Amino acid sequence: MASQETTIHIEEPTEVIGNKLIYNYCLFMPVLWLLGLILPATLGILFWLIYKNQKFEEFLDPLILCWLLVGIAQALSVFINWTSSGEGIGFLIGRLLSAHVTGWFIYSFTLWLGKTYRLATDKMIRGFCILSLYIGIFSFVAVGLFFVFRGERMLYDSPISYLLNSRSQLVKSYFMVKLYYVDPTYPRVILFFPWATVLGFTCLCFLFLIPLEKNPKWKFIGMTGAFIGLIASFSRACIALFFIACCLYFWVRMNRFFRWVVLPLAAVIAVPILVFDIPILAPIEEAYNSIRDMRAGSSSAREMGYELSWEGFLESPILGKGWPGGYVHENIPMPIGTHSTFYGVLYTGGILTFGSYALAIVITIIYTYLKALKGNVVSITSFLIVACLGIFSYAEGVYIMALPLFYLMFWIGGTYRRGDYLNPEEDL
Repeated sequence: MASQETTIHIEEPTEVIGNKLIYNYCLFMPVLWLLGLILPATLGILFWLIYKNQKFEEFLDPLILCWLLVGIAQALSVFINWTSSGEGIGFLIGRLLSAHVTGWFIYSFTLWLGKTYRLATDKMIRGFCILSLYIGIFSFVAVGLFFVFRGERMLYDSPISYLLNSRSQLVKSYFMVKLYYVDPTYPRVILFFPWATVLGFTCLCFLFLIPLEKNPKWKFIGMTGAFIGLIASFSRACIALFFIACCLYFWVRMNRFFRWVVLPLAAVIAVPILVFDIPILAPIEEAYNSIRDMRAGSSSAREMGYELSWEGFLESPILGKGWPGGYVHENIPMPIGTHSTFYGVLYTGGILTFGSYALAIVITIIYTYLKALKGNVVSITSFLIVACLGIFSYAEGVYIMALPLFYLMFWIGGTYRRGDYLNPEEDL
């Protein structure tokens, strides 16, 4: 009787539409990539699901509204700064459509769609396994081509980028076929994503999600591909986050009694370490420095950008500057107010937007953490993704990652709705 009820529940049209779209999106990813259609397909899925959605009342969920509030605060900052800038209406529209504004709205809408379409299913997990397989294969191809040709970068025109006939950052990030670029001496694989960092973060999340796959063969394939992609992205932050996430996972899975034992024990151990300056953390510090020194030039540029962003925030602490500034240096093409959500949002949106973001991420982490403590493995994956996103905020501007990570936000939204995920095995 229980299985019959589940079958009837799975066949609800709204759930079938969303899950099939994401599955097919992952299945045909190489084709979309080679044709330059990943961004159009992403936007098409989002707009189609919004158009077909009949549950607008669920948008009033406080967890979703918190993310919407961040976008509204940043848009307000843009508008107020524009009024004193002397720029035309076209400049305002361009700034309002940029990722540091629209990214927050995308987070709220993807969480809402994930919740209403219940996008936390076996079918999505199988899609992630397939996408992970592609990532593993093409990562090997990309690294192999680097060692053969030794080029600084390998990217080609897709039919769409060829027709657009542009080398703007938008075209290079979303429409060209990118394999890798070298930074500083190692290839950083990019593949289906705008930047190598997004590949690394996606593969990091796949390492949490793919263990839910019930087929051992696909689980092995998916985990292997995700691990290869994580390493091939050469993202220091993502690799470090993997170890942090493992600690968080064991903490959540730990028996409640042992959690209460571990905290006092950690406090007792920490006191003599701090008082007597015992170098017990030296190996961890050494490992951190070695990872940091892998791309010392990038680390120096980021520190310079963070310092300039902080100075800009102090000049306009309430509303910020409205949008990212000029390059940190004439030889370093990194705009002020980017490459960190903490410093970046303080610079572009001031206390108003940063406070809204802090509220959204903290509430989301607490909510997913409390669900994870109940022991449900699906809720645990949602908590790990959100926690990593929050920690990642220091190193990257997570607002620019909202669009390429939309299916991961779908998953988190899907876990808002239910304690467990659907099991449409007949569709696999």
